[in-house]
This record gives sequence, C-alpha cells and structure tokens, in this order.
Amino acid sequence: MRTTERTPVSRHVWVAAATAASLLTLMLAGAPGARAGIDPSPFRPWLGLSAASGAFYAGQGSFRSLYGDVQAAIHIQADVHLSRKIFLFAGFRTLQTKGATAVIGTGIADEHYSLEFRVSSIRAGLGFRLPIRRFALRLGVGGSFNSVRERWLDFPEDEALKAAGFFGNIGFGFELGRRWEIFSRLEYATIPTDSGSALQSKVNLGGFEAVLGLMFKL
Repeated sequence: MRTTERTPVSRHVWVAAATAASLLTLMLAGAPGARAGIDPSPFRPWLGLSAASGAFYAGQGSFRSLYGDVQAAIHIQADVHLSRKIFLFAGFRTLQTKGATAVIGTGIADEHYSLEFRVSSIRAGLGFRLPIRRFALRLGVGGSFNSVRERWLDFPEDEALKAAGFFGNIGFGFELGRRWEIFSRLEYATIPTDSGSALQSKVNLGGFEAVLGLMFKL
C-alpha cells in the first residue's frame, strides 16, 4: 500500500486558498450596503417642521421707548432639504406686546395711554446647512410680508399697515436622535415703513432676535 506525502507545493496551495477566502470575506463585508455609514446612501429629500420662540430687540430706540427693550416672538417653519447642504424654507412669525406712551404738553403732561402692538409675518427663503457629526451649521436669507397693527387701548383708534422686509440668520443645530434636532440662531431683520411721527418720520420695525427651537424630521 502506497502512502502519499504532502509536498510543500500542496501546502502552499492550501495557504493561498485560505488567504483568498479571507480576502473575499473582507471584501464582501466592506461592500456598499454592508458598510452602513462609510459609503453614504443616496440622498433623499426630507422635510423638517419646527417651532421656536425668540427674544426680539428692536433696532430703533423709539420703538423700545414705547414697548420695552425685549419682546417675545413665536416662529413656525417648514424646511425642505433638497440636498445635503441646501434647503428652502417657509414659515410664520408673530409678535404681540403692550406698551404705553405719554402725551407731552401744557396741562396734559405725564398722561399715559396704553398701547398694543402686533406684527404677523409670512416668511420664505433659502438656507445652507453644513453637517458636522451631530452638529450642523445653518445659514439663511429670505424675505417677509408683514401685517402690522397698533392700537390705542384707551381710545377707539388704531393704525394698520402692510410692509415687505428682509432678514438673514446664522445658527447651529444639534441632533437629539434620528427624528429630532434642537437649534438656535441669531437673526437680523429689516422692515422699513413709511409710518412715523413728528419725532421720527419713518420707522423700521426690524431688529435683532435670538431664537431657540425644536425640529421634527420627516
């Protein structure tokens, strides 16, 4: 009975086969679809719905003298992300506050009258979003259509006007999970009007605003 002895060549064949099998396994494990997160999947447009509150500081001193330095605003907005970095947005902003004025003159000095001010804005614009891990840098510019009303509460008299405006903002977002993101931004807006008084011929209802909000991603 003859016995065969493995030659060094046959051992090399087995080693080469084992090495090839190992490399094939690694290649399959590293293929797109198996390496989720390394090779990004194709981008799919997504929608973000957000609600936020803002602290508004008017740019003109005449407004602050009537209504105070800081007023609260509410923002509702929808973002349509067209690519990983570009998005369109549209939303609604409202601000309502109360103040007082004094009529200056002989015999009626120091008489104060209550005021109520409200501005409602429809806004739309273009945004840029740069993701950095769970953070995102956000920039935006846009325009607004504003409906403004000021009422004298002690008299049956009010003033209403419509005005167009522009704004820009910069901010940051932080992902809380797959669907949620908290964000903050600093915004400057200008709303020029032809309305004014003897002390100031034209009034700009814009100013600076710090905004904090929460977004839900669809």
